[in-house]
Amino acid sequence: MSGNKNEQKILIDLRGAIHDLNNIFTSNLASIGQLQKLLPDNENVNSLLAGLSINYIRATEIINTLSPTTKKLKSRISIEDIITDVQSTVKLSLEERIKLKIIIEKNIPEIEGYYTDLYRALLNLTINAIESIDTEGQIEITANKIQENNLIEIKISDTGSGISKENLPFIFNEKFSTKERGSGHGLAIIKKIIAEHKGIISAESKEQTGTTFIISLPSIPVFQQASHGKINQSILLVDDDKTILELLSDLLLSYDYNVVAADCGKEALKEYYNNPNFELIIVDKTMPDIDGLELIKKIRESNSKVPIILTSGSHETIDQDLTDYRINKKIKKPFNFEQLLDEIQNLLI
Repeated sequence: MSGNKNEQKILIDLRGAIHDLNNIFTSNLASIGQLQKLLPDNENVNSLLAGLSINYIRATEIINTLSPTTKKLKSRISIEDIITDVQSTVKLSLEERIKLKIIIEKNIPEIEGYYTDLYRALLNLTINAIESIDTEGQIEITANKIQENNLIEIKISDTGSGISKENLPFIFNEKFSTKERGSGHGLAIIKKIIAEHKGIISAESKEQTGTTFIISLPSIPVFQQASHGKINQSILLVDDDKTILELLSDLLLSYDYNVVAADCGKEALKEYYNNPNFELIIVDKTMPDIDGLELIKKIRESNSKVPIILTSGSHETIDQDLTDYRINKKIKKPFNFEQLLDEIQNLLI
């Protein structure tokens, strides 16, 4: 019995630690969002801030795997960030005889997915390309948006030894390989990763000429609504983390929303009863006095129509069936501000 109690205590402590870390990451991502708005446009600064965002996303994926009850959740991902990350990794060991060229179209929409998995897939395709070049050669990675289909197309091309016409139809089969050595992963694993992202991968190749892998991934639709909210649209923002509350309030105010912030459930109810005409309410699940779900339940007793977003650092909450609470959107912490802004704009259209 004591063993079970100890295991339960460890699990509770672990969940608490994951919750606290996700709050810290959300706060830091909001800070990055604020810096991106306040600082003048600078390529080096933008690159550093993008790198920080990437590290928080990857750290979150690693931390969330520590809990035995955690399920993988997709997050918003920039393909440009992943390709830049791959470029930085392979450049460390890339020999001078092989040139790496990167061409990324501007303003490519984000996708929804698992950063680490997609990074590994593109990295391994690039490693395979490097290993296919025996002497001198070039690798080119391109990314473009296909507007009419809301797709992003990524191509990884090399001038290596190529794949024979006989082998090409079988390269994505499990256990298929023509290599006796190499550190790249099997193409069957890469195909599985792309399929998990509702994408497609194919290949074109000619022996002694080279190979091109083509990946198509669905992008997140970009709302056509203006970037700024309508003046005086009012939002009630509820979170017991005062840093998150302050940063998100400042960011939403900068987009012309009228924000009322509350750092506990009781304060939120007081603000709501004083102004029952809020056009949107954003509520964190875990609070010390009134639980976020209990707060939503009380609000729904008098208002069935106001859009409500629930935020939480817990996978269990995000996965839970909360139909009875009539929650319009659940967002997993940590999230970046663009994700929250898109959801707000979508609900307030």
